[in-house]
Amino acid sequence: MPGTIKPVQQDWQVLYRDGTLRHAALAGIMRPSFLCRKCGKSQVVSGRKQVVQGTSRFGYHCARCVDANYGCNAPA
Repeated sequence: MPGTIKPVQQDWQVLYRDGTLRHAALAGIMRPSFLCRKCGKSQVVSGRKQVVQGTSRFGYHCARCVDANYGCNAPA
């Protein structure tokens, strides 16, 4: 009877290995991000500023939009 259990166990190992290999190719997609209210792009959270100071209800602006010399606020 032990011979009948081993192939099933190997199947689970193969499925696990395949799944983890797929996840390895997706490295970095789980980084914390948000949708910028000015440019509408998905950005990383570092450097973001609240649209209304003191509350996150109205969202955030990305670091590029906050910076007056670059991004959405750049003079034309």
